[in-house]
Amino acid sequence: MAVSNGVSLVLDYSEQDFIGGKTRHKVTAFTDALDNYRLKEAADLIWGQIKMADGFIQKTEPFKNIKNNPEQAKRDISDLLEYLWQIGVYLKPFLPRTSERIMNAIKNNEEIKTPLFPRL
Repeated sequence: MAVSNGVSLVLDYSEQDFIGGKTRHKVTAFTDALDNYRLKEAADLIWGQIKMADGFIQKTEPFKNIKNNPEQAKRDISDLLEYLWQIGVYLKPFLPRTSERIMNAIKNNEEIKTPLFPRL
């Protein structure tokens, strides 16, 4: 899954502290969906963000570029942190512990060792 893989990737190569203060993606549509009890719409926005993060990883391949173009890879990883942080924010109303694990891993530069979304 993009989130777990992304956090591992960030832990391997990020040299910056991430505090979660800046996000590129607006939460207006998400909060509007929640405020108006459109839970499926809010969940679809979460999955859309996860798909965007996964697509970003597949497109930019920062895990490969860190050797060839480390400066670009660092920028890509920084962008990935923003995606992952936003996913953590979006998950909070639905999966508060999972949200907390994602956000704490980013803030504390810690690896997530167990699956975020275990199979039932």
